[in-house]
Amino acid sequence: DRTEEAEATYRRALELEPRHAGVYNNLGSLLTHAGRLDEAEAPIRRAIELTPNMPEAWINLAFLLRGLGRSDEAEAAYRQVLETSPDNVEALNILGNMALNRGDAAQALQLLQRAALAAPNDAVTRHRIARAHDAMGNVDFALAEQEQAVRLDPDFNLARLHLGIALE
Repeated sequence: DRTEEAEATYRRALELEPRHAGVYNNLGSLLTHAGRLDEAEAPIRRAIELTPNMPEAWINLAFLLRGLGRSDEAEAAYRQVLETSPDNVEALNILGNMALNRGDAAQALQLLQRAALAAPNDAVTRHRIARAHDAMGNVDFALAEQEQAVRLDPDFNLARLHLGIALE
């Protein structure tokens, strides 16, 4: 909760080490989470310029771009994460969810199943797989995945809600 102090520390660190990609990335993330989206893009892009294969920076950029309503660019940034980190569960999950939201359940399922291979005990992934199966009309698979999501995280209320609806 000491955003101003953290920002000042990052900026001072960059004065001392102006080519430190991690500090640029952290500064951009801090600005993003502080709601200063217009200011956050430049340091994140600088981090990527300095270290193009830094998945964390691409994820931060994608998150920021989604916040700015630039979905196509955000999707491209998440895909860039997969170039260097093909099993990145966060990128696979978000890309899968984006595909699902635009009505491409088959692509969503493919991405989400990759995420499930990388993180088999992730309840969010299981819930999203269930949603993809449901969108494709695979009711039994959807129910099984939703049950698995609830088993993995009994407090995952969204999965419990979807499971309850499926069982009606």
